[in-house]
Amino acid sequence: AALGRSPRRLSGKEAARASALGVLAAFPQARGVAADLGGGSLELTTIGRDAGGEPTFGQGVTLPLGTLRLPELRAGGEADFARLVRKGLRDAGWRGGSSGGEPLFLVGGSLRALALRAMEKLDWPIDDPHGFEVPPREALRFCNAIARGKLAGTAHRITASRLASLPDAAALLAVLVRELAPSRLVFSSWGLREGLVYGRLDKATRGADPMLCGVAAFVGGMGVASSLGAMVAGWTAAASTVADAREENLRLAACLLSLAAMRSEPNFRAEEATDWALRKRWIGIDARDRAMLASAVLANSGLTAPPAELLRLAPEADLRRAAGWGLAIRLCRKLTGATAGALAQTALDRTPEGLVLTLRDPWHALRSESVAKALRQLADWVGCPARIDLAPAAG
Repeated sequence: AALGRSPRRLSGKEAARASALGVLAAFPQARGVAADLGGGSLELTTIGRDAGGEPTFGQGVTLPLGTLRLPELRAGGEADFARLVRKGLRDAGWRGGSSGGEPLFLVGGSLRALALRAMEKLDWPIDDPHGFEVPPREALRFCNAIARGKLAGTAHRITASRLASLPDAAALLAVLVRELAPSRLVFSSWGLREGLVYGRLDKATRGADPMLCGVAAFVGGMGVASSLGAMVAGWTAAASTVADAREENLRLAACLLSLAAMRSEPNFRAEEATDWALRKRWIGIDARDRAMLASAVLANSGLTAPPAELLRLAPEADLRRAAGWGLAIRLCRKLTGATAGALAQTALDRTPEGLVLTLRDPWHALRSESVAKALRQLADWVGCPARIDLAPAAG
């Protein structure tokens, strides 16, 4: 009140919906169950989107299984604890399963601490727990070891209070995995607060690609305009292959990050851009997508061999496709300097005879050995011949 605000306490149902909405904001295509573990309770909410892309919520329950209650509930042993959780689900009317074997999205500080511990144990190439995924069988093995105190070691970036709650949170998660039978577990750093903000956005803003918006905002701070990235993406389209519309947005993001990387010190350009791809808090992106972004920005610097850490995150074929994006961006940069005038008077096309790079007069002078070499490298990568055509000025 002293700040001119009127705080309102959310009901359990409102808090569960807000947290679930935060998950949908972070993972636009999410469908499954959102589980938010707080100090006093656990909320489970089925989530999805309708045909118009609007968030939908199915069954939702609130259970008195918060981290502050778990030590007492586990005092009778693991078998009794599992029975208590199962009874709580039944009494709350939970119908069982995670929407037919769909993902379980995990929200809450104790659950993120579990993710951090698992990532450290696996020596995971990405250090942000947001978006970290683990198969149910592996999650069960890990949770059982934590719950029984059998996974010793140093826990970095986990506070002492969170560290103390790990065995209890792990024991609860193990029961949930067995009872809900999800297809995979996905950890989310977005929850109640982000859901409340997302719910106040207009429909057009909610419908925007959060990954592209985040990348555009980041590179904008470095003086790279989204419109320029779109021009480079258009210029390189003929030499680039994508699997779907989502991947086309990823290619545009790769163009933006590659252009921003050229503002960095040359000796650290590739390393810094790779760090952006793998470690910045991008939203609406998974480990595979991050690895593809990294592969593209590395190829933009001429490095096409996939590092071992990327091969842990994505299939080699996907990394190779993304490297092709980077090589096309590299050619575009070397030829045009990513300037609007040069982009408008040059073109890269893929014809039955191979890649054709066209330069209109008076831009013929842009032809150089460096450009020819970049074109040959790209053509070899996509497996076709290439040539440079010098065309007259546009009439």
